[in-house]
Amino acid sequence: MTSIVAVRTALASCSSEHVTLFTTLIDNGSLIPYKSRDNARRKFGLDTEYAALGKKQAPAALRKQHLAKELQDICLRDLPEAREYFGQQLTYFVSSGGTIDLERMGEEGAGTQTIASLTDTTLGGTDTIVTFPSRTLEKLVMKDYEAPTNCLRASGTTCTVLPTNAYIPLHHSNEGMTTRTLLSGSIVWIIWPSTPKNLRILQNAYEDFAQHFNDSRLDVTNTLEGGMIFVQTEGDGLRISPFTIMMCLSTKTSVLATYSDITAENYLSMLHKLPLLNAWFRTEFDGARKQSEFNAMVLLHLDLMLHGDPKNEERDRIKLSHVRGGLLDKLTKSWEVVKNDVAAILGAADHKTMIGIWVDYLIAAKGRECRLCGDSIMNKQKLMMDHFIERHWFKGKKDTEGVHTRQGLAQGLNEASTEATAQVQAAEEVDGGDAMELDG
Repeated sequence: MTSIVAVRTALASCSSEHVTLFTTLIDNGSLIPYKSRDNARRKFGLDTEYAALGKKQAPAALRKQHLAKELQDICLRDLPEAREYFGQQLTYFVSSGGTIDLERMGEEGAGTQTIASLTDTTLGGTDTIVTFPSRTLEKLVMKDYEAPTNCLRASGTTCTVLPTNAYIPLHHSNEGMTTRTLLSGSIVWIIWPSTPKNLRILQNAYEDFAQHFNDSRLDVTNTLEGGMIFVQTEGDGLRISPFTIMMCLSTKTSVLATYSDITAENYLSMLHKLPLLNAWFRTEFDGARKQSEFNAMVLLHLDLMLHGDPKNEERDRIKLSHVRGGLLDKLTKSWEVVKNDVAAILGAADHKTMIGIWVDYLIAAKGRECRLCGDSIMNKQKLMMDHFIERHWFKGKKDTEGVHTRQGLAQGLNEASTEATAQVQAAEEVDGGDAMELDG
């Protein structure tokens, strides 16, 4: 349902205290209906739509009507398996209603009651949102899944159960294209494009929230531009562009299936959004773990794009070709712009690995010229390390011990590659899409 009238009708059926936030934004003219999305895209100079809604956006196997009992059985079957396999990486969390459920019933009990409410409407209300990797939904998604060109990774599919009146405050989607299919229920979404102004406002809000941990610090919706509001109904797929800003409110108990795919193009764009991500990590209670997994992904995928993996045919396809105007050319040309932000988000050990990845690539590249700046390096084996650190790394205290020799470089890359691979594989299995816990 995409008209403003349909949105107002859906909100009128909801008893959440947060309805006022949505209706106020409508009343003051801050939002546009879904049908006006093309005009908004042109107005803000966007290459693609920041959101596409409809049955065609959903994987074919998820478009059919799903009975509440069927969805409940999937949850009750897949949830214990995911809980056992992923441990603490499986997340229960509470919507803005409070923490009463968790205090009274504990995570397991509160989450189980949310799932039970799919078929038993006589149960008392719950404010606990449950999200977990679902092997059943993953199999359905993969039946007709086609990876995009230059795909670095596709996340596993997560199942998210939102109780009635669940409010997800302002957040951003991850660095890839994310597809959310609503299997049951009804959700009102407000989505803003990732314009420079919007991302700057959100980053400032994250930084402010990290200092005070007060939800009111995220109340910047009236300053964002290009907001679009609509209702996602059963069977609708919602395809969201990278770093799209959003919030939502469920008007019924709802079940979402979510997955993302991340391409080399998404990776290059993501390098320009690192200050936002750095701010966001500080707002998360397990931000250190998430940042560690993210850093591992950054290193691993850069290594694969620059070097490939001759021992793994699938990974070796990720290696970028040296073509004028191609992705590798864009990566090398943008490095000087993003290098300080890359260094800021990585730890000291990751600095060494990043230097090693780049130096190894620059030494192996044909010719005596540095691929980053064009300077002639007479003896790349001996001089490239110092050249890179002096010209192409951040200006600050540098700890590069262990990568100044070819032996140290090889050892550092090998150790980092092993650790990064393990961390990213774990992240890929549990990550269903967004930066928010809504999707794993």
